Amino acid sequence: MGLIALLAVGLVGYGILEYIRHQRRVNKIRIRVHVNGARGKSSVTRLIAAGLRAGGIRAYGKTTGTSPRVIDPQGLEIPIHRLRGASIGEQVKMFRYFARKNAEAVVIECMAIQPNYQWLSEHQMVHATLGVITNVRRDHTREMGPGIKQIARSLCNSLPANKKAFTSEQQLFPVMQQVARERNTDLTGVDLRNVTEAEMKEFNYVEHRDNVALALAVCAECGVDREVALSGMYSAHPDPGALKLVQTKSAGNTLVFVNGFAANDPDSTLQIWRQLGEQRSKAQSVTILLNSRVDRFPRTIQLVDMAAQYLDFDAMLLVGGRTSRARKHAIRKGIPAEKVIDLKEEPPEAVFRACVATGTNQILIFGIGNMGGGGAEIVEYFKYHQELTGEMII
Repeated sequence: MGLIALLAVGLVGYGILEYIRHQRRVNKIRIRVHVNGARGKSSVTRLIAAGLRAGGIRAYGKTTGTSPRVIDPQGLEIPIHRLRGASIGEQVKMFRYFARKNAEAVVIECMAIQPNYQWLSEHQMVHATLGVITNVRRDHTREMGPGIKQIARSLCNSLPANKKAFTSEQQLFPVMQQVARERNTDLTGVDLRNVTEAEMKEFNYVEHRDNVALALAVCAECGVDREVALSGMYSAHPDPGALKLVQTKSAGNTLVFVNGFAANDPDSTLQIWRQLGEQRSKAQSVTILLNSRVDRFPRTIQLVDMAAQYLDFDAMLLVGGRTSRARKHAIRKGIPAEKVIDLKEEPPEAVFRACVATGTNQILIFGIGNMGGGGAEIVEYFKYHQELTGEMII
């Protein structure tokens, strides 16, 4: 019994010592930006880190999105290889690395989904000098609550106490501001109108205006000139899940593939659809390519419901898990049976051929659902085919 007690005391002592060491490492880093939100976390993390780098700040970024990685002060990307699943304990290891590399700034994406883990990530691990919440969407309802206000409050667990924070969320801003006041956090909503159309056109992929507005607000708070920050953002690599339009040719047809897989939720997907007005008007036919993940099948159903209600398309291709159920649901929702094609778990080359067969001349293919469960492989195949034909990425 004495030995067990001695071991327990030793473990507690070790834990306390490690906690003190972690706090020292964190405090060595002058700027710590903690990025949370429903959508756009990885993109905003990359944009802020790029803007700070351009401003001469030795900044590291760390994303956990489509492909987790560290971005170093030269903009080089270091993949994170995990032996097990993702865990917020990874943040502690990352700060050990950042401190060893003498980082002046760290921009780190929140890994947590559970409300208590979001709080723990900020108040015990990151201790942000600046907080960011991108937006609030009806997602991860099992973990954060069924109501949109509950989700907003859950995301606010990552707001730093007695510090500044920024958000591009508008609808739920009053709810977030109430939480911020309780934390004595100065929460500012960014004005999207401050980012011009001309500035957005300089990106070589489809970036969202609210992401850029957020990143510019943080960079300005850190003393980086707007034009300098923008120049860094333009030259930075986008997240692998970033929205891109890939144009290629096959069987005499031109295919424009829109990678919207990373949007995930219906609201964000519909927002992208509306952004594609010009591309949709040019196309002779429009195909929805829905990648369904077995472990996130309720999201597949939500996307089918949204497509049935709001999207005007000529064909819907279903690929991935439980597609036969998704097809039956689509037909029940009023989508004509001949429009809904079940590809089950066909490989990317077969998915590509199916897309070619859905129209003639110019076909717009809108990929929705998930990057995981085969989505990333489909994107890579379209890019590979684009390289073969020499067509450009818009």
